[in-house]
Amino acid sequence: MPGKRKLALLIAVVLAGASAHVIQNISQTTAAVTRADSRALAVAAPRPTPRPVGDSSVFVTRTRIAQVETETPRPAPAAKGLPEAIGILMPTDPLPDLADLAEGARGLPIRLAALGDAGIRTIIESQRDLSPFGLPCDENATIATRPDAILRIHVEAPCRPYAILTVAHAGITISGMTSHIGSFDTEFPALESPANVTVRVENGAPTILGAEVPDIDRFERVALGWEGDAEFRIVASRDGKRLKPGTTLREMRLGDPAATPARMAEVFSYPVADETDPGIIRLALEVPVTKGNCGGEARARLVRKSPGFDPEAADLAVAVPDCSAVGEYLVLKNLLRDVRIARN
Repeated sequence: MPGKRKLALLIAVVLAGASAHVIQNISQTTAAVTRADSRALAVAAPRPTPRPVGDSSVFVTRTRIAQVETETPRPAPAAKGLPEAIGILMPTDPLPDLADLAEGARGLPIRLAALGDAGIRTIIESQRDLSPFGLPCDENATIATRPDAILRIHVEAPCRPYAILTVAHAGITISGMTSHIGSFDTEFPALESPANVTVRVENGAPTILGAEVPDIDRFERVALGWEGDAEFRIVASRDGKRLKPGTTLREMRLGDPAATPARMAEVFSYPVADETDPGIIRLALEVPVTKGNCGGEARARLVRKSPGFDPEAADLAVAVPDCSAVGEYLVLKNLLRDVRIARN
């Protein structure tokens, strides 16, 4: 009996150790599965296994655990015919591989070569005479007359944006600049009829324009043109009172001071044909003394157009006081003939 008890006790100890070992393996396996953070567990749906009819257990289910590797999503392929790397990349998408870009561009020389030298030259030549806005580079200038004997000059030079140009009429020349699309517009009081206007865009050939001005004899006009910062000004007075520009006395400043060299003009117009009040209008010139002209000489071109007469032209040279007089005006009263208004 003692021997049997020892044998039974030994068997019990062995079975307990085996059970503990099995339980420990199961616990370790469960913990390993729980700690896995880069794998997902996919449980396959139970598949029934049929048993013979009449058996009390109709189905026996089996469970299978599968390990699924996680994978970084790849960007969707680009449109057909383009390299995969060329497309819209979202901030979270991986950067394209340089090798993919090179592979996608590999066919470009072949496509260009298919055009041939003649085809490429044709494309280049077709674009040569177009502006950056796709407009033909042809240059042209037009002239038109407006009411009150005003000339309207329009210039189109699409391939010459910000180009300096000059407009000359009856001995008075003004400067201007084309816009960002190569256009230019200005108005110029007519000083003769027929009116001849010469337009020259920088380094280009002159364009001569002409127009009839039927109402030019309605006005007495005096024009002063100068270069630089002489800043001549025409002053009119009647009965000792200075006339202000308005519906009767009209003054127009012409030219663009930003153009180099700046050629400016001022035109005085008085509608004598419409005046019913007789009298005398006295004209004088004012020259502001500035840092640019003080102590020097102010030069100007004077053109006068009276009704029924051809325009008269003369050159003026005026000595300007020294720079201590900057801010003052030099008044010249006897250079211009008075305008006499007769009773109609």
